[in-house]
Amino acid sequence: MTAADDAFKLLSEQHTFVVIDVETCPANDGNHIVSIAATTVRQGRRRSTWSTLVNPGVPITNSQHHNLTDDDVASARSFADIVDDLDAILDADDTVAVAHNARFDIGVLHLEYQRLGTDRTLPERPLLDTMTLPRVVGHQMGRSRRLAALLESFELTNSSPHDAASDAAATADALIALLRVAAKSGYTELDDILADAGQATTATLPTAEAARMPTRSSSPALPQAHLDTHTVLLADTPTDEELDAWADATLECSTLRCELLIDKADAALDHAAELHPRLTKRLTALAKKAESGQITTLVGAVNVLAPHALDRRSVRPWWRKHAPTLKGAPPCDATAGACPDCRDGQPCPTDLAHQPLATLVCDALDGPVPKKRRSQLVGSGDRKLVTEWAHAGYHDLAGYAAWLVADAFATEGNDSRAANIVDQAIQLRAFDPRIVLAHGQRLAQQGRHRDLVELIDLSAEHRNTDTAWQDLAAWYARHEAERHSRR
Repeated sequence: MTAADDAFKLLSEQHTFVVIDVETCPANDGNHIVSIAATTVRQGRRRSTWSTLVNPGVPITNSQHHNLTDDDVASARSFADIVDDLDAILDADDTVAVAHNARFDIGVLHLEYQRLGTDRTLPERPLLDTMTLPRVVGHQMGRSRRLAALLESFELTNSSPHDAASDAAATADALIALLRVAAKSGYTELDDILADAGQATTATLPTAEAARMPTRSSSPALPQAHLDTHTVLLADTPTDEELDAWADATLECSTLRCELLIDKADAALDHAAELHPRLTKRLTALAKKAESGQITTLVGAVNVLAPHALDRRSVRPWWRKHAPTLKGAPPCDATAGACPDCRDGQPCPTDLAHQPLATLVCDALDGPVPKKRRSQLVGSGDRKLVTEWAHAGYHDLAGYAAWLVADAFATEGNDSRAANIVDQAIQLRAFDPRIVLAHGQRLAQQGRHRDLVELIDLSAEHRNTDTAWQDLAAWYARHEAERHSRR
């Protein structure tokens, strides 16, 4: 066996993983579980899946999400009746709980335990989230952090999306693949992965009240006439009228904050060059009258198409013209309306819109930034692209491009070159959160506490829903706690 095989064996034999997925329906007192599943992974293999329907005790109003109706769960047991089964599955001391977008699934479980009206609580176990784990172990992915995107990155399939049993089993397969990536990256102890993932447990996630916020299960009901538009695919050679009709349908998706829009854009990538300018035109028109969550929904589709529609030279003029519209969009509001990504607990598309564009310019759509391209992007001199972008005020593009190049060098083991690029980005005020974290960690190692505090303060105004900012905040909080404990 190779060293990576040995490492994978160590990682997969140290614990039993229980992968949890829930499907829910919304109600005035928060989300209620209508279906739950738990897939067990031992010794690097998916072993068994326990699943059951649950009678939520409230009407199911979001059947379009998981295809479960009141009739389907009428004779099912309540959560109180199945909770002993769940506790038994999580009972072993070596158990690690796993979920995709754990803040949602675990948050809903906390809420259901609260409803029992007893002192019972969800068993506390170490927790891994496959939505954030790829970043921890170094698995390269695109913009989307959805389960479907993770599975696609490993060429895995999910036979029945939004079915708890199928989602849990598919997430288990993704977990196994991520552990193999971790093994290749040098991990041999699961405790190290848990530490790098933030030492989360089932007890440290947000309290049950967080589960009451709009999430993937509380998507707005969509008119059947609109759902029917998603069954119409573009022809291999569509006419201008068909392309316009497709774009008009995406505008309707935006006003409805439709969760199917990203899939619609993914299915139309072959026509990205024709569709992207049409969506851009509609984006500008929508901006004049948009409500919360509507522009951000459309931007999600624009982000999917952009790297397949633009070329290197067209990125800067497109960003110069349309970035003000993106940055000026009404923010998603949980009470007034949110885009599908925000409902799903993912970063808002407007906060990530620069990333696919920078990735395109860096030639990094299919892997790390090529070596020949790196010298054109970073280095001394004002003619380097990252420097040009920063001087022109495009600090978000510059920061993300700098991180892509630094990460490519770091992956090759050239840490000194990566550090130089990070330093340059900081000097240019290109405060991408990954850049800030890398620089901050070096300042901490050098004992430069005042410089670190100044860096955190300077970067604070740039914070948004990009989860890398959360990673930075979590690291800084741990660093400060450790520093004070040593006094």
